Amino acid sequence: MNDVEIKNMQPELTDDDCKDFVISEETSKKHNAMIVWQFLYPNHKDENDLRECCEVFRLDYENALKYKDYCFKRLSIK
Repeated sequence: MNDVEIKNMQPELTDDDCKDFVISEETSKKHNAMIVWQFLYPNHKDENDLRECCEVFRLDYENALKYKDYCFKRLSIK
């Protein structure tokens, strides 16, 4: 099979198709927290590191703290 045949087999999404993709608010918050913790893990030192990282990524500090255990659990899985 060549690239042209493979491309023809892949469906293309339209804007109308994409409107059905919805991410819950909680999933969005977990995702944002994971961004911070992926950056800091496993060398998180103190509160200042976390605050600075949240500021750089423009993410909520309290949210990052709330989901810390959730994120560390997933980051520690190998």
